[in-house]
Amino acid sequence: MIYFNNNTSKLIAKGFDSAVDRLMLINILGQTVQEFSNLDTIELENGLDIMNVSTGTYVVYLQHNNQVTTKKIIIN
Repeated sequence: MIYFNNNTSKLIAKGFDSAVDRLMLINILGQTVQEFSNLDTIELENGLDIMNVSTGTYVVYLQHNNQVTTKKIIIN
């Protein structure tokens, strides 16, 4: 489960059994807005601070265990 908590400005990802090699926040124009690497499951479950990002629709791109997961999120 991947979602953005607008109250805390944190991106939360739960249910991953291993570390995430790469996480990118991509805007609707296809531009990478923020990028993280080598994230463990505790960091993902506690939430990543997403600061200085405009309101709008974004795609979260996660690369882990040679797999890719994408999720659309809305930041208010």
